[in-house]
Amino acid sequence: MTTEAYSVPPVYTIAGIGPYAIPHEYQDEREFAASVVAGAAYIDLTNDDFNVTPAGPASAGNLFLTAPAALLHAGSWLVIRRRTNVEQGWQGMFGAREKGLEVQLDRLTQALQEQADLAKSSIVRARGETWTVELPPLQSGRSLIARQDGDGFEYGPNAAEIAGAADQAALARGAADEAQDVFNNLLDTYMGGRPVDPVANASGGALVPGNLYFNTNVSEMRVWSGPVLGWIVVQSDAATFMQRGQNLADLVNAATARTNLGLGTAATTAAAAYATALQGAKADTALQSVPGLTPAQAVDPNSTVNRGVSGQTLAQAIAAYTAPFTTTDIIPAQEYRGTFAHGLGVRPTRMLLTARCIVPHAGYAIDDKVHFSPGIYDGATAQGLNLAEDATDITVGIYRLYVRHKTTGIGGGAWVEITAVPASWRLNVLAWR
Repeated sequence: MTTEAYSVPPVYTIAGIGPYAIPHEYQDEREFAASVVAGAAYIDLTNDDFNVTPAGPASAGNLFLTAPAALLHAGSWLVIRRRTNVEQGWQGMFGAREKGLEVQLDRLTQALQEQADLAKSSIVRARGETWTVELPPLQSGRSLIARQDGDGFEYGPNAAEIAGAADQAALARGAADEAQDVFNNLLDTYMGGRPVDPVANASGGALVPGNLYFNTNVSEMRVWSGPVLGWIVVQSDAATFMQRGQNLADLVNAATARTNLGLGTAATTAAAAYATALQGAKADTALQSVPGLTPAQAVDPNSTVNRGVSGQTLAQAIAAYTAPFTTTDIIPAQEYRGTFAHGLGVRPTRMLLTARCIVPHAGYAIDDKVHFSPGIYDGATAQGLNLAEDATDITVGIYRLYVRHKTTGIGGGAWVEITAVPASWRLNVLAWR
């Protein structure tokens, strides 16, 4: 038959006995090799594990696994290779020319046989892999390792480095063994929490003086003193350690302890030296005594006796300090900007604008008020209010102000522009310290 292009069988995943297609021609059904890829290892199957049909010569065929082989290697990869026996059967029968051709064919066949034998001991790229087969030039004493990106090989550690790594591994193993011994000794010395006194150490060996464990029934540490006294309770020296029941009375030097804790003189000053509840809960807010006044008069904000330099009562002084600054009346305009000195002495912490009705409008009566916070509103209306402040002045910027009708505008209704009706409204800005 005529030999066609060699179509390599794909790598199959084993799922049952087959068939597993062989898409190329072959001369003999016995000239096949099958391997199973398990992890990083190739396992060659024997002729008893599979068979090929039909018998050769054939243009294509199928490989079938035996049931035990299919079950054993289920899920692994199956690699099928043709292993054609390289032999030459043509014999020159008519003259020296044909005899010379026979010799030449014999030599080519022998060379192919030699190459096939050499290929068996060479590096073989797995089917489907595309990494570079070419190896870098060999260097004396240096190994080759697979590249990190998987594309071929590169130089690895040299012989000295490998030997050094082996030495370090031996040292690490020795250190690990020593650490394990120390750990085992520690477990034998301190045996952890147990409900009863142990009769042997954690390894099952004899107890030695100094073995420790914590008795979980009575919550105490015990130490093995020897066969005479056995397990005894670990106790602290009362002269060295403080006892809970003493409530710090067993401090050697109370003054030094107060200094270390940073308590200062507050820990030794009598209670009478500090503000009473009537004067104030804290010393920094306590009211000092006032000559000629009883304590009740001194703290009474409405007392007519307790007058300051200004002649105000305490309540009046507080009210004056906390009262907001209010600008003079602002006549509404669709666009307005003005600056007012607030006289608060500090930057205001809160501001708002109040619209006061002076002529009934949109359901509002005289002296009804509507409050506005700074902001830009761009919904059903285009309006904006800007209030800027510093330690001395307040700057007011207005671009139209709208309200809902007082009675019909609840939950909806048309907006009414109050800045378009200056005769009905007056505006004021309030600012607080």
